[in-house]
Amino acid sequence: MFWLKEDGMTVSEMVIVFALVSIFTVAVFPYYNNLTKKTHEAKVMRTYNNIRTSIMVSSADSALVNGAFRVPFPHQVTSDKIINLSDSKNWANDGIGTWTYLPIGAKIVYNRTSDNDYSLKIIYKE
Repeated sequence: MFWLKEDGMTVSEMVIVFALVSIFTVAVFPYYNNLTKKTHEAKVMRTYNNIRTSIMVSSADSALVNGAFRVPFPHQVTSDKIINLSDSKNWANDGIGTWTYLPIGAKIVYNRTSDNDYSLKIIYKE
């Protein structure tokens, strides 16, 4: 039997092992890339939901304190630290109401459209 030799592996055995490892790598690599992309998209969605929840909590606080439901201005969301990004090393605050997730270039844009309405969008880089 060839695997009981004391001398080690022959060249043909090494080529077979290398071919098997290569086939496995080629088969798994696309799956890994897709999994990585989905992980980044999930992080963007999680942060989007955190921002949306923070805006709604801030609006509810405004209703309790001032007696009127008002969504915060974009500069209030940024400067008053309503938003606490847990993964802050991957996020860039591009200005008032805009955050960019650096690994995939996705942006979350917040705009106040009226006293009691706002828009929150995710823009993915093409």
